[in-house]
Amino acid sequence: MSYIGSFLKERSRQRPDALALHCDDRVWSNRAFTDWVCQLKVELRKRSVAGDRIALDCHRADALLAGFFAVAGIRRTAAVLDPRSNLDAKTANTLAAASALLLDDDFICREASHGERGPLAVFSSSRDRSADRPSLEDSFYIGFTSGTTGVAKGYMRSHGSWLHSFQIIEELLGFNEKDRVLIPGPLAHSLHLFGAVHALHVGASVYAQSAFHPRRSLEMLRQGRCTFAYATPTQLLTLKKLAGQERYPCVRTILVGGAEWTEDMAATVKPMFPNAHILTFYGASETSFISMRRPGEVLPTGSVGKPVPGVIVDVRAADGAHLPAGEVGRLWVAGPQNFQDYVGAAKDQLLREGEFICVGDLGYFDANGYLYVTGRENRMIITSGVNVYPAEIEQVVLRIPEVLDCAVGAKVDAKRGWVPVLVAHLCDHAEDDISDFILKSCRKELGPVKAPRQLLIHKEPLPLTPSGKMDYKAIDRFIDDQN
Repeated sequence: MSYIGSFLKERSRQRPDALALHCDDRVWSNRAFTDWVCQLKVELRKRSVAGDRIALDCHRADALLAGFFAVAGIRRTAAVLDPRSNLDAKTANTLAAASALLLDDDFICREASHGERGPLAVFSSSRDRSADRPSLEDSFYIGFTSGTTGVAKGYMRSHGSWLHSFQIIEELLGFNEKDRVLIPGPLAHSLHLFGAVHALHVGASVYAQSAFHPRRSLEMLRQGRCTFAYATPTQLLTLKKLAGQERYPCVRTILVGGAEWTEDMAATVKPMFPNAHILTFYGASETSFISMRRPGEVLPTGSVGKPVPGVIVDVRAADGAHLPAGEVGRLWVAGPQNFQDYVGAAKDQLLREGEFICVGDLGYFDANGYLYVTGRENRMIITSGVNVYPAEIEQVVLRIPEVLDCAVGAKVDAKRGWVPVLVAHLCDHAEDDISDFILKSCRKELGPVKAPRQLLIHKEPLPLTPSGKMDYKAIDRFIDDQN
């Protein structure tokens, strides 16, 4: 039966000296990495039982990956902590996950002494026992996301949910064991972790970084090593700024996630990767991929694409009634990629009806089956009795070249209840009258009710959460401070 990491030993036997992982300045062959994982399994069996949850607090990406595969491969669940978090946050997440053990870099790296024992000895001492062999339904991963509210929430995934997501990437994007994957880090970002684990699972080579080092990433690209990449918009724009006019034709696919990706961003980055499909997707930590832009596909303006194979999206009103094309409602998602449940205090917050779950996103389908996401239910603004979704304002504003980034919050208004407030980070060459132009553009496209009533200029880049998403809690504080 297939599970996360089930093919590591097979790859090690078939291609022992092939590159598995290049992390920072360390290189691991298939045999060396698999031996490391197997030795960790031996040690973890001494200290835990099947079903235990084990927290991983690792600054080193290679240590995190070795620990992750070892934990997942013996029916334990890896709770991945963000090493950049403070002690209070780590403690809260460890308790939320009900972790029986906590592993750090020191413990995991002590077991990397694969040279002291032959690979056959390691294999024979760490054979997968029937009681420890995971099933598709077994949990293997707990991640933590602050989302856009700044409140940490733990979510638990099964082997089967990620294996289905792996299949989507392989079928739609042609990903296979011959690919060489750039993961610019950090692996606490769930998309980066997903990309690295998928690559190692199928036998592809991973070029990972414990933290984002743009010059090191460029060096890997210059050497023609990478064919596939997972990156955030900020990472890609940083690489473009440093690379200048350099081109990297080796890359054929880039999957972008973690924050808004605009057409202007795509136009800036595309010359750097002349042969690459730069693709976006809509998904969540709880669901993985829901919809995706396919290679060569031109999406209608504002659309996040059509649902991926195996995923069903239903748009429903607040009373649960199905809504027709063009009407905004809650997005309910069903499919084998859905997560199991939240952990800790968030455990009872999941909206579930049968096979469908809802994570609070709002959106609609057009007549041609393309999906549009208008925002999150808890960010919706009711002004003069009209529902306003921050995303629809942000999409209009981000089309203005002088706007580097923006976010929409709200403030109290005596007549209207609440009114939208736009916070924007502008480029250095913006004209003095750009604020009036932005507000007029919003009124023209959205109408006087939905258009923001106030524009606040944020001189520095807008605040992001550790996972790279807009920190709306900080945006709300900034609006309050300015009013």
